Amino acid sequence: MVPLFIASFGQFGYVTWLTINSYTAFILMSDFGILIVATVFLTNSVRSTDTFAIDIWEKCKALTLKLSITIAFSLFVLYWGINFLFKHNISDTKTSLLVFVFLAILSILTVWQHTILSTFQIFDRYGQGMTLLAVIRIVEVCLVFILLTFKCQIITLSFVYLIIRSFLTFSLWQKQRKLENFSKRKLVRAPEGTFRALLPPSIGIATLNFASMLGIHGSFLVSTLWLKPGDLIAIAIARMISSPIRLMTTALLIGTFPDFISHNSATLDDVPVVQIERVRSNLRITFITIILTASTTLILVSHFVWNFLSRKSLEFPIWLVTLFIIATILDAIIGFVAQEYISKNLAHKIGYLYLVITLFFLALQRPLGLVYHLQAVPVIIILTDVVILALLPMLKSKRKD
Repeated sequence: MVPLFIASFGQFGYVTWLTINSYTAFILMSDFGILIVATVFLTNSVRSTDTFAIDIWEKCKALTLKLSITIAFSLFVLYWGINFLFKHNISDTKTSLLVFVFLAILSILTVWQHTILSTFQIFDRYGQGMTLLAVIRIVEVCLVFILLTFKCQIITLSFVYLIIRSFLTFSLWQKQRKLENFSKRKLVRAPEGTFRALLPPSIGIATLNFASMLGIHGSFLVSTLWLKPGDLIAIAIARMISSPIRLMTTALLIGTFPDFISHNSATLDDVPVVQIERVRSNLRITFITIILTASTTLILVSHFVWNFLSRKSLEFPIWLVTLFIIATILDAIIGFVAQEYISKNLAHKIGYLYLVITLFFLALQRPLGLVYHLQAVPVIIILTDVVILALLPMLKSKRKD
């Protein structure tokens, strides 16, 4: 729908839309830490003892909601401050601030959708929840497509998008309530201190995901401070072309994560070592196959896709697209490696290092831009990932010690 966005909003308006979406994407961090850890804890509890620690889940939902609202407010203040200093990339400051509010609330609703989806996972209805969420996303896309076809303005789209997301989130919540009513799990209260014990590993996961989001969205936000609207659109399109690699590999990792956890926690009596290694070997082969197939296909069709998305208004930058594909592949590899750390509650081992190195190279984006121009954006992501992968053997050796 990129051509429709550009036709409806114009270059300045579309850059505003992209920028605000990158800011509000960080609101999704609020469900990456404690929600994952609590979901794993409660899923294991339901499967092993047929009990559901209702107090843990209520505390998890309350903390997630508080975090999402706090992060949204902080991002709004940051966006307003940068708007005040750098107004050249914003078509209408008042309009953009209102759009930010709408999209921030929309992101909070997305966080709530993820919380609802976790409930489906806990009660072993994950496939059903994902199917409902997929239908919801398709409905949203279709309605947005219709709005853009009639060339609605950015403020109208953001408001209608919010109404759509609110209604569909409510529908998903109703499905969740029915699921909980039919569940025959025994409700219990966890021992004192259980929830507090879940916080340290959740912080590690949040740090890891924050570093990953800085590479994706933070690099774009930094580029808005020194690139022109046409250049920013080129960056966004090149990133979109490479995104199927991330989508496919993430789907594989999410889908296999529950089994990965059980295999990592299994003893020799539970699952033979040979079987565990066979599962991991098959996962690696599938992962590599997806990367090779997706990257080769994207390189072959990238010129056609570029012309379609840019409406042939921008010259095809083969090196920019290639560098983003390489950056996305390296991101996927780090995500694959991080899965083992997360499954063993050791996400902080890689998360803190990943965050520091990401921030370091983000600070170098503008200086590198003097040499590489647009290519500096994917180059810093590549450099970050290469350094992380080079240092991983040191982390593993320390963990063994």
